[in-house]
Amino acid sequence: MIRMIKADDYFACWWWYNWYIAHTNVTFETAPLGFSDFKERIETIRTRYPWIVLQEDDDLRGYAYLEPFNERAAYDWTCGLSIYVAPDMNHHGYGKQLMTAILDLAKQDGYKTVISIITEGNKASENIHESFGFEKIGRFAESGYKNGKWLGVSYYGKRLTDTTEAMEEPLNLDPYAVTKPGRVPITE
Repeated sequence: MIRMIKADDYFACWWWYNWYIAHTNVTFETAPLGFSDFKERIETIRTRYPWIVLQEDDDLRGYAYLEPFNERAAYDWTCGLSIYVAPDMNHHGYGKQLMTAILDLAKQDGYKTVISIITEGNKASENIHESFGFEKIGRFAESGYKNGKWLGVSYYGKRLTDTTEAMEEPLNLDPYAVTKPGRVPITE
C-alpha cells in the first residue's frame, strides 16, 4: 500500500537516509543527519509537496517525495523528485511502485516537469528513470567529492504535459488534502 507519510514513519526513513549517506554516493550529504533535522526536513517539504511511503504488511519498504526544484517563482511548475528504498529491499519493484505513485501525484498537482539529480554511476536510478520516460538533460562532471573521489551528477527530466498555454498555479498548497480539486486521494 502506498500512503502519505505519518509521524510514526519518520524514524525508518531517517535511518535509511543515514544509511545511504554513510554507505553510498547516491546522496551528496556526507555527514549523518540528526533525527530532529530530518523530521524538520520532512515537515517543511510536507507543507507544499507530497511525501509518500510504501508499506507492505506492517513494514515500510521505501519513500518518495517531491520538493522545490528551485525557489524562484518561475520554477513553480517544475518539481524535484527523490526516491529511497530500504537498503535491504532493492530489486523488488518497490522503486517502480513509488515512482508511479509520485509521478501521478505530480501530474495531478499540475506540474509540467519533474527533475531528478542522479550521481553518475548509479545505474539502478538511471535505469528506473529512463524506464519512466525521463531523459538525461544535463551533466556536471566532478561536481562533488565524497568517499575519497570526485563524482559527477546528471539531471534527468520528464515532461508531464506538453502544453505551451498559460498554466494555473500548481495545486501544492495542501498536499495532504484528500478533497483537493484534481487530486485522486491516496490511501490514508
